[in-house]
Amino acid sequence: MAERRDLMEHVTFDNAPRGVSLVTITASRLSRVIKSQVTHVVSRDGDLSLVAWRILVGLSLVPAASQRELVAFTATEQAQVSRVLKQMEEQGLLVSKSDETDLRVRIFSLTHAGQQKFQTLQPAIGALTDAIDGALSPEERLQFLSMCERITRAVQNTGDNRSTQLPPEQGRHQRVHMEELK
Repeated sequence: MAERRDLMEHVTFDNAPRGVSLVTITASRLSRVIKSQVTHVVSRDGDLSLVAWRILVGLSLVPAASQRELVAFTATEQAQVSRVLKQMEEQGLLVSKSDETDLRVRIFSLTHAGQQKFQTLQPAIGALTDAIDGALSPEERLQFLSMCERITRAVQNTGDNRSTQLPPEQGRHQRVHMEELK
């Protein structure tokens, strides 16, 4: 039993069975660690979730956004964003109103309390993101982001990729982000 567990913990390119991607395993583990740390930091200040933090970030960048825009920005399922937006509105962190051109669309913006919550959490999250970004040199960060984009395109261009395809808005955000780093 211990031998099998050891093998599972130490999969390499040499012993990985066909169909197992070490890139995928490593990316998933990295994502899980980062999400866990961010969630830990934002949850210290009450009942804020990772998705709520992402919404605070998005609305701190623009004065107002639709739910669709927030779904794209947070890279989160629409139903989950909808639930979190409702909770945040009940907590007084944001307000919503109907879009003037399409009354079916809700437009969200931060309240003063929402802005304060963002400002309170931002230094701790900033320290975490500084540590993450500081683990790589500027050149390595660009290379890492470039590799992530290539992997994303490779996944999108294989077989039945309807469930894995990123919305066009998300790709634009990645390119703008990379250009800002240059």
